[in-house]
Amino acid sequence: MYISIGPNCHPAGILRLLKLRTVSMPFDWMLIEEEKVFEYINIMINTNFCNFTENLKYNNNKKVVSNFFEYAQFFHFDLIQNKCDKIAKCNDKNLITTMKNRANRFMTVINNLDNEVFFLCMLHHTNIYNEKLFNNMIEFDNNKNIKCKFKVLVYFYNDNDDFILNVPEKFQNLKHFFIKKFIRNKSIHKIYGSKSDFLLLLNSIKEREKEK
Repeated sequence: MYISIGPNCHPAGILRLLKLRTVSMPFDWMLIEEEKVFEYINIMINTNFCNFTENLKYNNNKKVVSNFFEYAQFFHFDLIQNKCDKIAKCNDKNLITTMKNRANRFMTVINNLDNEVFFLCMLHHTNIYNEKLFNNMIEFDNNKNIKCKFKVLVYFYNDNDDFILNVPEKFQNLKHFFIKKFIRNKSIHKIYGSKSDFLLLLNSIKEREKEK
């Protein structure tokens, strides 16, 4: 099972284009500050999504956030006025209930020892040396509240132009992580880039796993 953990809608959107998104999850259409994405995911897992949709307000961009986590926007959902945009494609009557149901579903999945989960996270390549981000990845890598079998694909991206991704050696100590680069070709799709390129990326990881 593929699950998006953000920090934006790209992982969920590209999985949907590839028909690999089989279930709706809480982080699919959120916008989280990149440096804090793994911090946020760890908090949600460790607290069973405590305060996930509590104390809601609008930020300066007129997006809904929880007062507890102002760096995590419900970007495509207005949980206050109970509306969503065409990207999220949600017809539910109560969006807060929807998000809570998705949170419960997420916890059910990761608490099942038999489940195999492939988490996806998209980060700009300039974050590769961010120490705080890396430390939060370590915490996620060792999070005992994730009971399922899991892998994490973090794809560091750039728009349109190729780049050299120099991955620090310390990333090799992450047990569950794959670190890849992705060039988002916005001439093919302005939001998601080339779905065929992304499928090649996923398949390269599958092949690597077979070799083990």
